Order: sequence, then C-alpha cells, then structure tokens
Amino acid sequence: MRRKLVMVSGSGGEHCSKKAWKIGYDCGFELAKAGFIVIQGSRDGVMEAAAKGCRDAGGLSIGISPSADEKEARANRMNDYSDVVIFTGIGFARNQILCYSADAILTVGGGIGSWHEASLGYYRKIPVVAILGSGGIADQIAGKHLDERKLGKILSAKNAKDAVAIVRRLFGESDESKSPVNGKIQRSSRRSKKTKNKRRNPI
Repeated sequence: MRRKLVMVSGSGGEHCSKKAWKIGYDCGFELAKAGFIVIQGSRDGVMEAAAKGCRDAGGLSIGISPSADEKEARANRMNDYSDVVIFTGIGFARNQILCYSADAILTVGGGIGSWHEASLGYYRKIPVVAILGSGGIADQIAGKHLDERKLGKILSAKNAKDAVAIVRRLFGESDESKSPVNGKIQRSSRRSKKTKNKRRNPI
C-alpha cells in the first residue's frame, strides 16, 4: 500500500510569524503521527517547522528544493530537518513538482507562493485545507472556491489536528483506523516508543 504524501505549504522565514511557525510544526507532527509522509519546499519558515515537527514525531519528510545543489540551497535558507532533499535547479517552478507529488495540501499563512500552490491543488482537485488564524493566504481562501469553475472548495480547519483529521476522513480513515508505518500496519494512536524514536531510512 502506497503511503500518502501531504504537503505543508506556507510562509517563508522572512514572512513567517511565530504563530504560523508553531502551526506548521504541529502540522508536521500530526501528519507523521497519522502515518503520512510530509512533503515541503525545503526552505525556512513554515517549511522548516513542518519538517522539524515531522522529525520530532519520528516521521519522514521530503524537501523539494528550488536550488540546483546543496551549496546554493544553503545560501537560500535550506532547512536542516528534511530527511530527503531533492534539488531541482528550476527555482520556484518547483512548486509544480511539490503540488503534483502531493495527495493533499495543508496551507499555513503564506503569500503568493502559497496561493500558487493552493491553486495547483485546486486545479488538480485534491484536498486543500487552509488553517484559519494562521494568517496570510490561508485566512483569505478558507472555505472558498478559487474561481467560477468551482472545481472544489478550499476546506478550512481550526488547527493542525483538525486539518489532519479532515484529510484522514477524506482518505477514508478515522482516528481509530490503522495507518501505514514503515510498511507495517499499526494503530496510529498506539505507536510504540521504539517505532516513534527510530529514524526511518531515506527512500
């Protein structure tokens, strides 16, 4: 069974409030607990927060970098919490790769880049969940259709835990259902300390 990838989209470090950073962290943490792979843009701000939250919960986080190599990425505020980093060398056109790799998107705060990513998710008709109170684009698009075609309403969540619960329901899961972890099926609410603390091998 293929593990699903959930993207955490949001403000870069220069625009990221403390509140948005904490919500991003909680998103990464809750997604990892639920057995999802976290995918994010490999930079600072909400992306860094989600990757750190994922790591702290024992999950796997993939960063899709706009940079061509690690040296360039370091100069562009690459975060240190991605377990796997894919260097693309295509600048912010990498948003396309992020959004077409994701099975769902959580939007936390954000500016024009997050708007672009939410729009790609909307166009693909995958779940896009905006977290209310996180600021930026998330607060502006929550509960709305992005154009007159009404391809799918941007869902709204009150916090990270609520956002992950929404995604799980849409994927046919529940809080008591079994989540795929390391190729095995375990109850996400009763993950052993050994599984929680063990770092996953990169894919």
